[in-house]
Amino acid sequence: MTDVLLELKSVGATIAGTEILSDISVTVERGQSIGLVGETGSGKSMACRLMSGMIRHVGGSIIRGQIQFEGRDVTQLSEKGWRQLRGSRIGYIAQNSLSSLNPVMTVGSQLREAIHLQRDRALPWSDECQLLEMVEMAQPKIVADSYPHQLSGGMRQRVAIALGIAGAPDLLIADEPTTALDVTIQKEILDLLSRLTASSGMSLVLVSHDLSLVAEVCEHVNVLYAGTTVEFGSVGEVMGSPAHAYTAALLGAMPGLATAGHRLTAIPGAPPDPRAWPVGCRFAPRCEFAQPLCCERLPQLMDVTADHQSRCVRMEEKPWLTAR
Repeated sequence: MTDVLLELKSVGATIAGTEILSDISVTVERGQSIGLVGETGSGKSMACRLMSGMIRHVGGSIIRGQIQFEGRDVTQLSEKGWRQLRGSRIGYIAQNSLSSLNPVMTVGSQLREAIHLQRDRALPWSDECQLLEMVEMAQPKIVADSYPHQLSGGMRQRVAIALGIAGAPDLLIADEPTTALDVTIQKEILDLLSRLTASSGMSLVLVSHDLSLVAEVCEHVNVLYAGTTVEFGSVGEVMGSPAHAYTAALLGAMPGLATAGHRLTAIPGAPPDPRAWPVGCRFAPRCEFAQPLCCERLPQLMDVTADHQSRCVRMEEKPWLTAR
């Protein structure tokens, strides 16, 4: 059996006739944790919808590329087929825990429903309280009898994680699971995800706009910009020697990497409108290192090393490293 669990190969997708994703490539191996990072509008959440078969739920359709799960092509899988994968094989944690939980059902009722859907499978838990204990929830019985609005943000996020793992999936997709949480709770949630994946062997796709958060949890990182994968590789290689100017710009904006006495780097401008994608490199209009060649065509992903790819035509020169 292949070690590759899920693979997106140069996938493009449209919504209402507008191409929102042009070339998304993601590889997730068994037991691997990878991060998807990029600014708002880069395509992170849409990539998650591709991985979970929910792109159709927002009126989207795949126009090119291929999605494989365990080597099987699921690109044109029916909704019924995706339902057989979601929950049992692919778990999902939505970005907003309050809106993703049913406000008129108790937490316990929602978890029991999720467990019941897997009634034909042997699970590591038999009831909602055991599941809440798995996500290290204090007083699980009281929480199970509560409604979502009666819980704090951190508690709701743990419930969302419990729903995501209720079917003991092979892959857990976490779409910005620490949004709107304070720093202390963020750390608790990230540590919890790390422990869950380590103890179960489950693969994790963690979505964030913060490279430092991804570096704490993930082994590999996939950098997205304007509907494309612009760089992919191990966290150490990507953060230590970025091969794309956009990745370098994101790193330059991280407070944790700032040098005393120097201003943080701000990326000028804004991401392009999907209705008018640039012809060449989509970051070129904002890139201080852009050359005429960059504006001629969208570059392909190219190997930097065996475990590192980039879409930048200047990746061998890496002028941004010299400019640091």
